[in-house]
Amino acid sequence: MTPPLPSWIRNAHVDGYVNVYRLCPGETRLYGTESLYGDWGGQVLALAQDFYPSSWVEERLAAGFDRPYSHNPRAQTNVRLAKLTEGIRTGDHPEGCDILFGSALACLLRTDGKKRASLPNKREALRFGARTLEFVVERMPNLRAVVCLGRPAWDAAAPMLGARADRQELMRLAEPCRIDGLRVFAAPHPVSSVTNVEKRRVWEAVARSLG
Repeated sequence: MTPPLPSWIRNAHVDGYVNVYRLCPGETRLYGTESLYGDWGGQVLALAQDFYPSSWVEERLAAGFDRPYSHNPRAQTNVRLAKLTEGIRTGDHPEGCDILFGSALACLLRTDGKKRASLPNKREALRFGARTLEFVVERMPNLRAVVCLGRPAWDAAAPMLGARADRQELMRLAEPCRIDGLRVFAAPHPVSSVTNVEKRRVWEAVARSLG
């Protein structure tokens, strides 16, 4: 279950984005994708770039969805991630699957209506993302691996890593950075042009790291 969120997350403001809690004040999830994989007691944190743009949530609100801040089961990112994580997931229920699936920008929804495009106000957005990632890591007691799906997720994790590692080389070798027992993997985004073989290699390495 998502832990209580502090006011600096719920009230965060970054130009170019709307905070989901302005649209959905009663929402308790940090990540909309927790409806897919939302195990805060899990061993793996998978981070993509960002959730859908604000228009996705606004359209669902208008359509009467009870929880519009939730994943799209038909989205290719979610479909492909399900295949890549088959060897890691321990159950079907979001809160007992051993994975928390989130995004570098957490509750910030871009207002330009774009998907999978360069982030607006990237520096400020990733500064918030880095601070939020620290909050998440501290509240996952069983966490052993962070998998950064694409460059923005890696950039959000960079302050936690200290010295900047070579993302491309680590991804090529399917090797993680190690920080106090935590392994941070650089992985291709599930819908990137990288081959499926290369995508699977990283996730197979994640599975091995869990023993």
